[in-house]
Amino acid sequence: MSSDQTAARLVLALRQSGITNGRMLEAIESVPRHAFAKPGFKALSAEDVHLPLPAGQTVAPPIVTAQILSPVTRSPGSLARERAFLIGAGGGYSAALLARLVGHVTAIDRSAELVAFARHNLSKTGIGNVDVLHADGLSAGALADTSPLIVVMGTLAVLPSEWLERSPGPHLIAAPIGTFEKAELQVWAPGEPVEVSPLASPLLPLRPGLSQA
Repeated sequence: MSSDQTAARLVLALRQSGITNGRMLEAIESVPRHAFAKPGFKALSAEDVHLPLPAGQTVAPPIVTAQILSPVTRSPGSLARERAFLIGAGGGYSAALLARLVGHVTAIDRSAELVAFARHNLSKTGIGNVDVLHADGLSAGALADTSPLIVVMGTLAVLPSEWLERSPGPHLIAAPIGTFEKAELQVWAPGEPVEVSPLASPLLPLRPGLSQA
């Protein structure tokens, strides 16, 4: 199956699962998921399943990735000029999709091995508007980031108050909140009620601290 056929199959499956955001589907169609998978698992890239990554982590199923990233398209600013802060770079797939939606992405991960893996994957796919940094997503520095858009690819126990109280405040925050067994996607935007929806599949909790693995 060619890359185009794989992408088309994946987009069709997501439509059938209820993902209808046009910009999100265009991003998914334009980013080859197999390029972010470990060798030996690329054939599964068209399936809506977790894929293993280095450091004991996984690539989230595409439906979960789409659920978390789709709210970004509702940002009130011009997306071409927006900056996004992604916690949980993983293998770079979510960062690549987000880079198709906004002007620039800063993605961080606590795992040095994953940071190197993500940088390699983004480079070979020609996606240049992403910086991948080795950083703790739960550190004071990460919580002080001033990007207008904040996206979390991992489960948090609660939404950090530092993001809600900072000035200037973010335009939007999208994060899974809860536990691995029971988490929901929460989308926060200023002046609006918090939007809550179930995740199609659980994500591993974010862990504090840095790891060289």
